[in-house]
Amino acid sequence: VKEYGDFKLLYLNNPLVVKNGVLMKEKGEILSYIDRLRLKKLAVHVKDGRGDFFAKGEIGKDFQIFYKGKALDYKNRKLMLEGKELSNYLQLKAMESADTASSYLFMITFLHLLHIIVTLLYLISLILRSFRGKITSENAISVRTGAYFWHFLGFLWVYLLLFLIFIH
Repeated sequence: VKEYGDFKLLYLNNPLVVKNGVLMKEKGEILSYIDRLRLKKLAVHVKDGRGDFFAKGEIGKDFQIFYKGKALDYKNRKLMLEGKELSNYLQLKAMESADTASSYLFMITFLHLLHIIVTLLYLISLILRSFRGKITSENAISVRTGAYFWHFLGFLWVYLLLFLIFIH
């Protein structure tokens, strides 16, 4: 912590202190699990140089968040359902699901599956053509292109997997 300089950590506008190696409120109250989890995530963001992230834009105009089919409001950095603040657990879950990374993963997986299905159908047709004697040394290019495409998909999937692992 010392490498970040002098700073004061506030919780609901009251400073936090460290006593016996434990971060707590000034009056000696230990923070709840949810609050410690939020501080941990904040510390990771600060360490990685990303800062503190909250929903940006105007809710209802730029984006809309729904819970069980009902629109949520955003006031004082809290999500509200019909005028009542969501529980801490639901607040965290809503903020965690604010990005679209999982959508890209599903899209990439679907496209990869589609390529595999097309390639398997092509390889099956090659096998059937070879058993019927329709593939000879003069027209074996279809076998070679099928093999190239199959191996290309394998390398592509390894590349995408490594890309998705190291992008974070």
